[in-house]
Amino acid sequence: MGPPVVFQGRLVMKRFKTYFIAGVCALFFIMILFYHNLAGLYGGSGAKESTLIYGRAYDAISLDPPNQWDGSSSGVINNVYENLVQFSEGSSSLEAVLAQSWRISADLLEYAFELRKNVYFHDGTRFDADSVVFNFERQMKKDHPYRLGNCECFESNFSLLESVKKTGDHTVTFRLKKPYTPFLELLAMTPLAIVSPAAVKKHGADFYKNPCGSGPFVFKKWIRADSIVLARNDKYWREMAKIDSIIFKTIPDNKLRLMQLYSGLINIMDGINPDDIETIKRNPDITLLTEPGMNIGYIAMNTEKPPFDKKEVRRAVNHAINKKAIINFLYQQTATLAKNPLPPNIFGYNNEISGYNYDIEEARRLLKLAGIENGFKTKLFVIPITTMSFPEPDKVAGAVIANLKDAGIEVEKYSCEWGEYQKKVMDGDHEMAMFVWSADIPDPDNFLYVLLDKDNTVKGQAQNVSFYVNDVLHYTLMKAQSALDVGERAALYKKAQEIIHEDSPWVPMTHANQMIAFRNSVKNIKLSPVTFECYRNIEITDAGM
Repeated sequence: MGPPVVFQGRLVMKRFKTYFIAGVCALFFIMILFYHNLAGLYGGSGAKESTLIYGRAYDAISLDPPNQWDGSSSGVINNVYENLVQFSEGSSSLEAVLAQSWRISADLLEYAFELRKNVYFHDGTRFDADSVVFNFERQMKKDHPYRLGNCECFESNFSLLESVKKTGDHTVTFRLKKPYTPFLELLAMTPLAIVSPAAVKKHGADFYKNPCGSGPFVFKKWIRADSIVLARNDKYWREMAKIDSIIFKTIPDNKLRLMQLYSGLINIMDGINPDDIETIKRNPDITLLTEPGMNIGYIAMNTEKPPFDKKEVRRAVNHAINKKAIINFLYQQTATLAKNPLPPNIFGYNNEISGYNYDIEEARRLLKLAGIENGFKTKLFVIPITTMSFPEPDKVAGAVIANLKDAGIEVEKYSCEWGEYQKKVMDGDHEMAMFVWSADIPDPDNFLYVLLDKDNTVKGQAQNVSFYVNDVLHYTLMKAQSALDVGERAALYKKAQEIIHEDSPWVPMTHANQMIAFRNSVKNIKLSPVTFECYRNIEITDAGM
């Protein structure tokens, strides 16, 4: 901390007041312009539209479901598209959507679906069995002309899928290579949303910015780094949405986003700083909704890069970070301390494992054991967006770096734009990297297999961004995927967590609460534990605010 600053008399104070007033006026003017811009998106008065304006930290990357893996993209996709099955609003229970019913064979290898009739995509083309086959084959076949990307989710989760065949105009059958207990849940994942084949063929490589599904909202406009606009689908096959439109507004700064919520320029937001929670609770016009999440915030250590190829070094890093103090000081009861990669509200969580305690001397002992008695230098990739798990990533990174320095580890910070950040980490360019994960399905496999199995270490599309390989873990996870008994699966996943804990490819940091704040005019909003909500049932009681 530097020496105190002494102001030179009244002139400085007068200038300070002038600059402060000018700054406030400028901010107010910007807000007015922002409001009028929103009102003009449809060529009319904002008061005539029932519009949900969702403020969020970062823009979408792609609106092509299989070729995205980020929350901002998923939030839009879940309102434009639909899946064969989806999780019910605010829950982790499945419901039939584009599939009307299904039968599962006795050997658990075939899933036969009866598809819903009289459903149309936004471009007017019909949804049918051919649509389903096209959607899955474009992900299954690497030489498919409309694959249009790496399809990371499919690669991480669907290697067990053998075929998808049309058996009638509105019937399809999926055949698996081996039984996989949570297969139906996989079909509810956002990357498995059904797109219009005709629209994909029309737009080709530009489909990611021209999305077309069968959902309750139709894509209208995307202004990069600013906003995405959806309008109600007036030809929707179910009960139509209760609001006219949604605007997903990108506002990177959490404080500015909150100020706009208070002023009514947006009516819902995520990415809330922990130190703003009590202020939000005291505001009579705002509701704060919070629930435990199924997520993990962690620091991945790249096990392919020295010295992180040594288990002793990875364990030393775990001991050197005072996670409890970081969470108590920076999170203010908005997250719980993580000791496993699996959240405690998913079955199979191993509570018998003792987390790595903060112990600088033990960290130094382990470094000496690894032959690095004098420490080492490394680089930490700092996640460039605010998330539930890292609402203030720079502060968390600063605390981690200070802790590691005490153990003799000199850490340099690095960050970049979010899309580039994901690419670099999935390519394995990092040594240490802050990363986050939220459940696609409420199953241990979605964490332990996807994030830590050797199958998912392919450079460029890796979900296992520690590039950690353990054959015993792989065998255990494969056995758990096929086990039919829930108790047997839980026992296998507990064993898997023991293996991971011993090898320590991560520093598990937090399991964060889900939080959104919204104006009281917004009704019927729910938080889902496993996906981003569709806003079909939301109402706004005073549309003009």
